[in-house]
Amino acid sequence: MTNSPVSTLGEKRLASPFPSGEKRLASPFSAGDQKELFKTAQKWVGQTFFGTLLKQMHESPFKSELWSGGRGGEAFSTLYDQHLADRMARASGRPLANSIVKHILKGKSAPQAK
Repeated sequence: MTNSPVSTLGEKRLASPFPSGEKRLASPFSAGDQKELFKTAQKWVGQTFFGTLLKQMHESPFKSELWSGGRGGEAFSTLYDQHLADRMARASGRPLANSIVKHILKGKSAPQAK
């Protein structure tokens, strides 16, 4: 697998699961496992940080009826927020997800002291 940028619809993506092109740590995880770990960390960041942010935004006292979605908005706002949180995590949650993956990999690759 190379770390060369791949152009997709005008945005740069890296072939590595680590968007910053960092080297993988030596660990008992395979490359596929590290990629899955990164995706899981991104989902966790989206649900924990961005999901909470969107929930608090909806509960704000500064809501306007002008932008209310009516009954449909009430019914589907949680699904929309979940999708939006996932997209936000993919777009700007990468550094935090990278840190989480690094921390997990360092913990798993360190020898167990007894």
